[in-house]
Amino acid sequence: MSRVRFLPGWLGGLAALGFCAALPAQSPPTLTGNAVANRLDAAVHGLSVRAADRRDTGLDATGQRLARMAADLRGSLPGRMGEPAATLDGPLQARLLRADAAARRTQAYLDVSDGCPGGEAKAMAAALELGVARLEAGGPGKVAPPVIDAVETPDRRPLFAVRPGRKPPAFALAGTNLSDPQCAGLSVSATDADGTPLRAQPMVTDASPARIELEWPSGAALDPGSVVLHVASRRKVFLLGCVAQPEAVAAIRVLPPLKFSASYTLDARCRIDGRERDVAVAAGTLPDLAAYDAAVSQPVDTSACADPVSYAVSVKATYADGSQAAAGPIVQDAGASITAGLPGGLSVNWNPAMRTLFMRSGANRCKGVD
Repeated sequence: MSRVRFLPGWLGGLAALGFCAALPAQSPPTLTGNAVANRLDAAVHGLSVRAADRRDTGLDATGQRLARMAADLRGSLPGRMGEPAATLDGPLQARLLRADAAARRTQAYLDVSDGCPGGEAKAMAAALELGVARLEAGGPGKVAPPVIDAVETPDRRPLFAVRPGRKPPAFALAGTNLSDPQCAGLSVSATDADGTPLRAQPMVTDASPARIELEWPSGAALDPGSVVLHVASRRKVFLLGCVAQPEAVAAIRVLPPLKFSASYTLDARCRIDGRERDVAVAAGTLPDLAAYDAAVSQPVDTSACADPVSYAVSVKATYADGSQAAAGPIVQDAGASITAGLPGGLSVNWNPAMRTLFMRSGANRCKGVD
């Protein structure tokens, strides 16, 4: 009987010394409150500059969340901001790790969002806002909790939005304590922002404590909108076996399938009976583009003007998210080509020698979208 009474106290002593968790459960030994708070401050400044440039209130809201997290750290760790995360108790350590993940995710956004067109930029900002909100909300304050600090492409580029295509989207979650090879039962589920499970669920293709690789099933229908990824894992604990861990979450955005559409008008300054007159030559819609770095063409009947002096081209483009951009009228001598540049690397070219309009999409310049 005495042995039975002694065992819980012995276990409690081991827990106090940090021996309960298996080796994969670790906190970065050099991570401190000072380092994380400074990283949060830098992220807040970077977001304020980007928000002013793009007039995105979502970025302002994210910046406010990061500022609150920095203030919370400084208020929770008075006199201990220089201590390594591993020396902190469960709730403080969990708070520090989640704040660090929010700062890292924001810096990744700042690194890859520059140069993205409007719809893609908004989608990336929405994914960041939702992910930081979930990190700020926190969870159980266990020592060395699972935390996702990055969503990445298979080749380890930061990822904030996916666009369904011919191949099912593949991506990875990176962080700390995401899985334990000694325990079965790892699962990753996907919901919308309100917690409703998606019709298609990602499949785990590989897992380690620092990285979980995922892929949606081939042919999966992914509706545009926010996606929250929930990681449920278990960790091997000394004498207790595999124990369920707090949920780790991350957010991405699903974009509509890629599509570029454009309408055009072609006008001419035309010599008719020895006098110059303005003539409407043609108007119409170009074939759609459904890929980056692609082109389509359309012949144009110019018989309305037999003797042109100059041509004028006007173009209106419509993108997959419904946003629009216009260019023109652009005027050139009748023998010169005309190129109208549009946001997102799109261009429309009039070739008078071939009497043909060409529309081209550039390479994908938005590094945070795959």
